[in-house]
Amino acid sequence: MRVDPADLVARYGAGWSLIDTQERCRMVACDGAAFYLAARTYGAPWHVLLEEAGLRETLGDGPAPVTAETLIASGVAE
Repeated sequence: MRVDPADLVARYGAGWSLIDTQERCRMVACDGAAFYLAARTYGAPWHVLLEEAGLRETLGDGPAPVTAETLIASGVAE
C-alpha cells in the first residue's frame, strides 16, 4: 500500500521517521507486521527502511515479496 506522508505527519508529528518503524498488519486474520520501503521515483528500485540488524534479519522469515507487476505476470491478478 502507498503511504500518505501528510497522514503520517498528522498522526505522529513532523519529527517521526519511517526508518526502523513497523506497524501491525491491517489485513483480516494477519498477525504480522509491515515495514516501509521507499523509492526515489516511480520505477526506481525499492529500498528497505530498516537499519537495525535485528529487524533486517527477520526479513528472511516472511514470504517472498511481491508487487502488482509480479502478480499480473504470474497470472494471479489482472
